[in-house]
Amino acid sequence: MISPSKLRFVTVSVRLLYVLFSVTTTTRFPLSSRAFSPMESSSVNCNPKHRAATGLPSTRPTSVPRALLLHTTRRKRPASCCYRPSCYLATSNSQSLLQSVRNMEWLESWAVSHGVQFDPNIQLMATTTTATTTATAKSFPQDSRNSVHNISVGMDDNDDWTLRLVSDQSIATAATKMTTPTNILLTVPSHLVLSSETIRERFNATELAPSLKDIENYLSQRNAEGQIPQFYLFLQLLSEYHQGPDSLWYPWIQSLPKRYDTAVCMDDVELECLPPFAWALAKVERYHFDLFRQAITKLSQKNDGQLILPDVETYDTTLLQWIFNTVFTRCWRFPDLLPNGRERCDIVPLGDMFNHNANPTVEIDYDDKGNVEFSLLPKSQEPFTTQDNLAISYGLPTNPYRFLVIFGFVDEKQPEVFCQLVAKEPSRQLVDMGYDSTKMVFRTSDGAISNAVWNVMLYQLLEQVPALQQQLYQAHISNQTHITSSMHEQYHLETCLLLSRHVYKSLDEFQDLLENANVHSCSQHPRLHMIQRHLKFMIDTFLRVQCYLKERIQDETRRRMMMIPTQKES
Repeated sequence: MISPSKLRFVTVSVRLLYVLFSVTTTTRFPLSSRAFSPMESSSVNCNPKHRAATGLPSTRPTSVPRALLLHTTRRKRPASCCYRPSCYLATSNSQSLLQSVRNMEWLESWAVSHGVQFDPNIQLMATTTTATTTATAKSFPQDSRNSVHNISVGMDDNDDWTLRLVSDQSIATAATKMTTPTNILLTVPSHLVLSSETIRERFNATELAPSLKDIENYLSQRNAEGQIPQFYLFLQLLSEYHQGPDSLWYPWIQSLPKRYDTAVCMDDVELECLPPFAWALAKVERYHFDLFRQAITKLSQKNDGQLILPDVETYDTTLLQWIFNTVFTRCWRFPDLLPNGRERCDIVPLGDMFNHNANPTVEIDYDDKGNVEFSLLPKSQEPFTTQDNLAISYGLPTNPYRFLVIFGFVDEKQPEVFCQLVAKEPSRQLVDMGYDSTKMVFRTSDGAISNAVWNVMLYQLLEQVPALQQQLYQAHISNQTHITSSMHEQYHLETCLLLSRHVYKSLDEFQDLLENANVHSCSQHPRLHMIQRHLKFMIDTFLRVQCYLKERIQDETRRRMMMIPTQKES
């Protein structure tokens, strides 16, 4: 028997987690479908010409693989922040544009007047944490191009507004009522789309070009090159904010939430209650915000506040946090590089109202004029209620920490979550065995474990016997399933014990964090309740995995005991 105790545990540094979770994970990927699940086949449900890669970037160093991280050590309490995180807009220090509550009254008339086309089967509806506020639902006019409703709209800065079907009905039924043969729900004209590349070209055609080049170098030198597209969106929104009612996007900006629950807004107590993976990602997000704030200050100083900031002092940290969160929660990244080699991020007003679902019912496409079309997916035939339909995927659906830290919500309907097994230096062979956070998952409904987890765990277990490890690897890449199945069966008990140790330690950590969170007041720490929900969701999932493994360990132990020959009495 190969003893799992000899496997070397390692501590994941914040930099490793940065590689795993940043850059490609900090924006929506609505053009992509849910990543392929090792437990069930899933076809890609987005337009092929705009398909996004949902997996984390695979690095393939040539160094010898090390043991998987079965448990992350508790990190030290974060250092005091250089600013007080609070994402409620301080109206005393900000212009009247950023009111204390969301203003949805102008959004529809503004959208229609600027060429946005709605299908009459959809409506803009406000929801709360407890129920859908049907009284405040806004049904778009039958001919949205020629008429506008004047209706009373309830406003609350905690409301979540989203586009939904007019009534409880199946997506298939709604599809038969669509006014267009292609089932297009919403079309947003290109001139309303905030695109990082368009913004970049416009700003670089001004006298700001040399300074902006310096800012790009500044971000690149600090490992934030992937955030340059978002910085241009950040810059544009700051400019639009300064214009106030003169801005083309003024009504849309007024409709945006006035409070965010992302990591940038969390206080020290809330950060301390985050699991290690979420905490490390939160550090990255806050680092990016600090870079953006410093870059804006540098840009203003170099140009004496011209064109963008008339007085940098009037733009307090709270406002910059709000703009940063608006960009990172509402933009999405194009899956492919532009011909010039740069990346592009877009914010599509009205289109940003679609909520997330790991199994989306809406796909996104761009026509040849750059207009953005949101259409029902052809395969959406299941019944949906107004509580969960008309959703896009924000991408990376197996990463619950990304939703918590970057978007500020908990997806308790996630079908799968990352198993939290991390290798310090994943080799090419380990990646070939299935080392990918989108594939190494636990199923939340019953605790089932994906094939990628079993393959990677057995590969690491056999590291002590290189000949057996290579036998498994060669059988795996050559698809010799009879050999791999035999080896999995032979070492199934050892693999289960090794994985069970990781699950037990993860559960202990989640429970310790939840106990710590329960000590504090949610009224004083408003995002604590969301973190508690996240921890309970992870505990429930890992408890199911624990039960799943326990049954397998018992069955395998019983099977081996039955194979031991009984000694004959003399």
